[in-house]
Order: sequence, then C-alpha cells, then structure tokens
Amino acid sequence: MLALRQVVTARFVSLSSQPSSKVRSLRCMSVLSSQSQGTENSRSSLLYTASLIVAGASAYYASRTSPPHPDAVVWSEARNAALEEPYPLPPLPNLSSSCEPRKEPRNVMLHRMRSMKGRGLTEKYTIDWDTVLGEGAYGMVYPARVAATGEKVALKKISRRYTNSSGFKTETDALLRIYDNGGHPNISGLRDMYEDHSYFYLILDLVSGGEMFEHLIHFGAYSEADAARLIQEVASALAFLHGVGVVHADLKPENLLLSTKNRLDGTIKMIDFGCAQIRDDELDHSKNSTEQATPSTTSSAASTGTTAYWPKERFGNDGEATPAMDMWSVGVILYIMLTGVHPFDLRGLSTDEEIEERIKADPSPPLDHHLVGHLSESAIDLIKKLMEKDPNKRLTAYEMLQHPWVRGETALKEKIQDSDKKLSRFKDLRSKLEAGMFAVLVSQGNEGATMSEARSKHDDSDDRRDNKGTHNIMQRAFAIFDAEGRGFVTSDDLSRIASERTGTLISSSDTKEFLATQSGDISSAASNLSLSQFNKLFSGLHQKHFPRGHYIFHAGDDGDSMYFLSSGKVEIQTRKGQLVSILRSGDFFGEGSLLEEHRGRFTSAKCATPVDVIEIKREDFDRYLTTSSKVKNDLKVRWRGRQLQYAKNLLRLQKNIIPRTYTKGEVVYKEGDPGTSMFRVDDEDGGELHVSHNGTLVHKYFPGDSFGESSLLFKRPRSSTVECVSDVCRLSEMQAEDFLAVAESTPEMAASFRNICRKRLFKKAVKAYSLSKKRGLTDDDLVKAFHESDADKSGSLNLDEVRQLMHRMDPNFPIEEIVALLKFVDVDEDGQVSFEEFRRLFRQFEEQKEG
Repeated sequence: MLALRQVVTARFVSLSSQPSSKVRSLRCMSVLSSQSQGTENSRSSLLYTASLIVAGASAYYASRTSPPHPDAVVWSEARNAALEEPYPLPPLPNLSSSCEPRKEPRNVMLHRMRSMKGRGLTEKYTIDWDTVLGEGAYGMVYPARVAATGEKVALKKISRRYTNSSGFKTETDALLRIYDNGGHPNISGLRDMYEDHSYFYLILDLVSGGEMFEHLIHFGAYSEADAARLIQEVASALAFLHGVGVVHADLKPENLLLSTKNRLDGTIKMIDFGCAQIRDDELDHSKNSTEQATPSTTSSAASTGTTAYWPKERFGNDGEATPAMDMWSVGVILYIMLTGVHPFDLRGLSTDEEIEERIKADPSPPLDHHLVGHLSESAIDLIKKLMEKDPNKRLTAYEMLQHPWVRGETALKEKIQDSDKKLSRFKDLRSKLEAGMFAVLVSQGNEGATMSEARSKHDDSDDRRDNKGTHNIMQRAFAIFDAEGRGFVTSDDLSRIASERTGTLISSSDTKEFLATQSGDISSAASNLSLSQFNKLFSGLHQKHFPRGHYIFHAGDDGDSMYFLSSGKVEIQTRKGQLVSILRSGDFFGEGSLLEEHRGRFTSAKCATPVDVIEIKREDFDRYLTTSSKVKNDLKVRWRGRQLQYAKNLLRLQKNIIPRTYTKGEVVYKEGDPGTSMFRVDDEDGGELHVSHNGTLVHKYFPGDSFGESSLLFKRPRSSTVECVSDVCRLSEMQAEDFLAVAESTPEMAASFRNICRKRLFKKAVKAYSLSKKRGLTDDDLVKAFHESDADKSGSLNLDEVRQLMHRMDPNFPIEEIVALLKFVDVDEDGQVSFEEFRRLFRQFEEQKEG
C-alpha cells in the first residue's frame, strides 16, 4: 500500500504541473474525496482516489503519445493494483466542476426547458433575500419575482447536506414528473431549479391563501356550491397525477392550500409530495389504468402519511400506496368540508390510534341525520362512493369528475325547473354573456399565432407559458372580469366586459335582474358573483376530462366542437402522425373545421397528459360568432396563424438537412438563381441575414426563420438575394425534393406552405413599391404604400389593386396565385384587403402591439 501511495503521489505531483483542465479536475476530486470520507474509509478513499487519478492519467498519456509513453505503463499498473485491493470503494461524490463555489448558480432544468435559454438565477428572478416567508425541514423560503413578468414566486433554498434524505428525493422526483408533463393549475408546482456548490434553489408557485384547514377553522363548513367547485379542482389534480404515475399518499386539508385568502375566489393548490409514490410511467390509457400500473421501486409511501386520512386497507400494508388510497382521503376531506367534523373523530379529541381503531372496525362514514341532514342526496352519494371500503369499487379520479354533484348538474337542474318562465326572456342576454366569455377565452389562447409570423418577445421564455399553467382557465377569465381584484364580479363587470368583447351593448340593469332571477334574490348582494357562482353562470361551457393517450379527434373526422385547454398538454399531429405542435393551458384547438367550409378535421389532437377542456359545440359556436363578428375575425386570424406555425414546425422536425455555415459578407443565393433548396436559420446562434431586391434591402432573417421556399413551390427563380451580415450564420439546408415531399405530404400542409410564400411575396412587393418611390421601410412608408396602391380611395385594396402591386415586382406572377393570396389575407371575407388586414402581415406592426 505504501509503495502504491508513493507511486501515485510522485506521478500525481508530476502530472499536476501539466496545463490540462482534466488533470486539475482530478486533483480537485482527490481533495474533495478525502475531505468527504471518515477515518474508517480512509484507505478505501485513497484507493478510490488513486484509481480515478491513474485512470485519467493513463488515458491522458495514452492520448498524447504514440507509441504509449513509458509512464502510461506505470499508471496502468498502479490502476490495476488499486482496483484489485479487496476493499469496497466509496460512492462517487456529488461534485461541481470546480473546487470553489460558483458565483452564479447553475440551471439544472436546462435540458427540460422549451426555450433552452437557461438564464442565470439572478437574471431570471428578482429575489428578496432579506425576507423569509417560512422555514421548512430542509431550508428557508424567500419571496421572488419573475424578472420578465413581475409574477410572484417562492424560492426554496436547500442545503446540499439534506439532499440525500428520502423525503427530499421523493418530493423532487414527484415535482419533476409533474413538471415534465406540463404541470396542473391546481398543483403547486416546480418552476425552475438551480444549484451551486452548497445549495439547491427551487423556484415554486407562491400560494398566499393559507391552508384549507385554517379556512375551515375560521369560517366553518363550506356551502355545497363552493365545496363542489373546490373538490372538482382536487379531482382534476388527482386525475392528472394518477395519469402521469404519481400517487400523493398524504392528502389532508393541510396539504390543500387556497390561492387567495378570500373564500369567494380562492382555488385549490395541492402541495407536499414528500410521501408521494412515483409509479411506472408506462401506463395503459384505459379508465382504470392508474390502479393497474406497476409501482416503481424508487419510493414507498405505504408506511408514511397521516393515518387519520388512511383507508382501512392501508393499515398494516407493506406494499405500495395506490390511487384508490388518495380517493379515500378525498372522501374524508369532502366530509369535513361539508359537515365541519372528521368522520372518525366527531368531537375532535381522538388520538391517531383511536381513529385508526375506528377505521379498522368500520370504515363506513357516519351519515346520521344530525350530521348530514342538510346535504343533498347527490353530495351524500359522492361521499359514500369515495369512502367505499372495497378499493376496487371506490371511485377513481376520472369517475369522480363525471359525478353529477362535482359537475354541478344536480343544483343546476333544480334551479332551472324553478325559474323556467322568468329565464325564458333572458335567453338572449345569457347568449350575449356567454359570447363575451367566449371572446375572453379566445383572447387568452394561442398568443403566438400571427399571420405575420412575428416571433413574440416571449417566445424564447418559459415564464409566460408557465405562468398560464398555474391558474385555471376560468380563474384567469374571472380575473379579467374582476379587474379591481375584489374577489367577486358584479353585474356592471359582466356587462362591461361582454360589451367590450362582443361589440354589442349589454345593459347593466338587465344583467343585474338576470342574476337576481338566477339566485332568487333581488338584493344588491345577489349581483356579486363568487368564483363558484361565476363558474355556474357559465356552466353551459361544457367541461370535460380526458385521460392520457386519448385522441380527442382524428384527422378526417367531422368537426362538431372546438376546445379550450384548461390543464395538461395536447399534441397536434398531421394525418401521418407527425407532431407539429404541443398546446398547453389556455390554448384552444379544433376551431378550424368549424370556421372553414370543409367540416373535416385537418389534424389529430392527442392527450399527452390527462387533460381538462372546455368544449364548445358547433351550435353554440355559431351562436357566439353571430353575436360578434370581432370574435369571429380574431379566431380566423389565430387559426390561419396556427396553420403557418404547424407548417414551420414540421420543417423544424425534419432530419434530412445539411448544416451550412456562412461568414459575414457571404451570399446564400442571388436574385435570379434557380431554386434548388430552401434554408432555415438555426434557433441558437443562427445569426442575421439581409434580403435585398434589385440591390435594395427589403427584409431581414433571424434565428428560427425559413426562406427559399417560394421558388421551389412556384417553380420560379429566386426573387431576392440573401446575404449573411453576422460574423457567422448557421443554417440548415433542405434539398428541393425533400422539401416538396414534406410540403405536399397532406393537402392542408401544401395549402399552408403556399400561403406562407404568397404572403411573403406580397410583403416584398409592397416594400419594393415603397423603395421605388425613394422611400424607406418604416411604418409610415408602408402605410403610404398601402394608401397609394388604393387607387379608388376606398380604404381597401381590391383584387385589381393587389394584382398591380404584385405585377410591379413580377409581371409573370400567376393571377390564380393572386386570387388565392387575397382569399388568405381577407379575413372578414368582403373581397378586399382592409388596412387592418394589411397591417397583420408585417412583423413590425405585430411587435408594436406587444410593446
């Protein structure tokens, strides 16, 4: 052993003088390894360190000399001697790449992000290190804000010495599983994670409303209306968790927080996954798939959690926690919410052991009249089915979401029966209010879908999308109506927003009378809607839940509905199963087949996770659009913008490309060249390229842009010259035959690519006209080009005026392509291009909207 140490020491000292970063990192590892081991492991630690050093040094010398350097033989012999010692080697230490702590924590979520930007902790978040929100078992919690949006979040700083605990690992595994599947608005999720030499920094949703348990203590039992809304949110969260292979295993009122302190508008946020069970994610997509999933071996929650919320089968169970156990816990929570007492501790004085004995003796909940006599039959039925003693017969989360009480159908039917005559005269008003809500939902979704192909300032950031995913879609709509943040919506709010969004005047007094008819109360308080009442008012917007793997529709199906995505992720696929988009909370889909004359679905929509959606049926869709032409045009703009996005995303996924690198001043192709391929500017470090026509700059390309398609689709020479103006431009080239195979893979894709090219050529024609008049390409210049092209001064461009613009640039451009161009740009279908439709095509005008 001494001889080995002498060999290692001598060679290590010699090698450490080499300017190799790899060798320096080995020396760092040696020091840290010896510091991290106790005296009992000192010999194995030295052997372990020696083996690392000699292995690295052997590789170093072998790679630098041929034939092998003589020292490489010595190193190899020392390595073999070290590894042959009959002592166990300690595990590899968890080390940073440097002996010194990092100045800026490293983003460890980088590979999980959609943007791949990975900004630094202090660049991405503003942190108040002087204020402590709370102190947990593993570290402190501090308030922070997302720098880009100002949204409040929580930062949890955890010392590395705690990260080997099973609770920390279990919770982190669960949070990462939730994050990877898109998150859920009723789960307090992980946003981001950083590390340095000493700490982990977890960015989490900030939940300020306190525990449901505290609300029960201060305000007593919930009304059925409020309880139904909150319990629906719990069921939705559990359907999501179970669908992605997570069992919470410690559900109780203390682990259900409310988003605000106001009971009227608070929504559920599920927390504390320290007891969670992570199950095999190769799940069957059938109704009971989560119950049949094979548990993983990474964690066991059977012996942890809070026994007062355990079902009978969990006591003495050495196996794994199951989704059925979570559902029992929900039953206990619902019982407490509606009665104010625990079903197995009615006086609140029992010990855990006494509660356990009662559950084992008879797990049936007490349903005596003095306890539940005030409850509806539907509510009692739900409690019974959740607290069913046989776990195989107990309701699943998916089945719970279909229960009439959870869906609010029971109360709704009773109310309509009592007020049919009064409600009949408000039918038109209800339709207008629903149209206003529909317009609000449309305004929140698919924000990046523009006809100009402008890249949003937030396209490279997860912040905005993740923020949307933390709030239920109806809660976000409620916040728009409740602009002052009072926690309720008034009749004035409803009238104002609905009038603004639909362009139809709605009387506040009529709305107030309508709300009074709904509640049977003519007082002013009746016109103040809580979030539960707000949801019930718009219950005609049908809410549905679909399990992971379910196809909501297939390409080619008849389209009879569109959908707003409330939680989860939906994959959009072509007829051939090619992924072209992933939609998240707040986005909508399926509207294309309702807008176009052809009623068939253009794409397929597959649930990548369990999802909650709001379904809008065709008859309601048509009614809402009749109420507001503004909403119809907004929908059509976003639908056409999404079609362009799908086409570009399909190109982005292609593998048959040739990487190309150009330096400053190099030309990609020249005006008049034959078209043999198309190009895409790489997303990362692609550089900037200038586009010129007749020697004059008319456009610029940036990372993510594609170009060169027009000459391939229309079989015409290049219409411009493209030159690299950055130090380096990185492009991906696709040959003509490969591009055309993609572009013509389906009729819908062929139409989308041709619309992209027609639109771009029209923009070039407008810019070429402006330049021909000795003007530039500023906003004012483009506006002047529009008005000068409007020969009859009608305020719009008709077909002949569009033709003249196009033929100034290219006299041979086919008239049928000009007709198709006009049809694509003419959103309101009046046969002309209005000034607003003209503006939508240019990035600079779209970017002004964001600014």
